[in-house]
Amino acid sequence: MLPLTRRTGTSSVVSVLYQTGNQLMPVSEALEDSTPFNRSVTSYSDGVKVYVNGKRDNWKVKGYTLPEYGWVALGDGLKAGT
Repeated sequence: MLPLTRRTGTSSVVSVLYQTGNQLMPVSEALEDSTPFNRSVTSYSDGVKVYVNGKRDNWKVKGYTLPEYGWVALGDGLKAGT
């Protein structure tokens, strides 16, 4: 966790997208859809992206399989997750 917190602790959040159906969208659009959004991608100003799966089904992201409640953070020289 230390490499991740070092990177994201000094960065700004650029966007947070939520998955509804098969699309990632901002919360303002996701709220218009009646589908629960249990998956998210948070992007930081330094290029780090954190993918979080709160859904029972596995989520395949960038070559990783995230189980329920799993996450992965990816950035230049950074790979962390569960």
